[in-house]
Amino acid sequence: MVHSATATALSLSKLYEDTFAGDLEEPFRITWPELRMMAGVPKLTDTVITEISADLSEHNLFLLPFNNFFLVARERDIRKYRRVPGRLLEQFMFDADEAREIEDCEVNDEDVESA
Repeated sequence: MVHSATATALSLSKLYEDTFAGDLEEPFRITWPELRMMAGVPKLTDTVITEISADLSEHNLFLLPFNNFFLVARERDIRKYRRVPGRLLEQFMFDADEAREIEDCEVNDEDVESA
């Protein structure tokens, strides 16, 4: 039986509020198969994940997908992060003129074969 995204989000919210692994209201991981079974769906499609995530956000929680698991967390749970200084961001900004120069300099495979 397929749970609604709302029901799945509510279950995840209750899990977040429950005490396990010695912690209360801390981020937790859930695998793709575990979430699929919880939602009662044969496959976790982008639509299913988006719907669960949207409903979970109403509980101020976020569903963050990774390769092998999902992380359920609140924004405040992710405390350790670095802000990128503007001086570094400038080094990686897209420059259309530079991109055109690179395209103009690319070697054409036909030119290499005829040489």
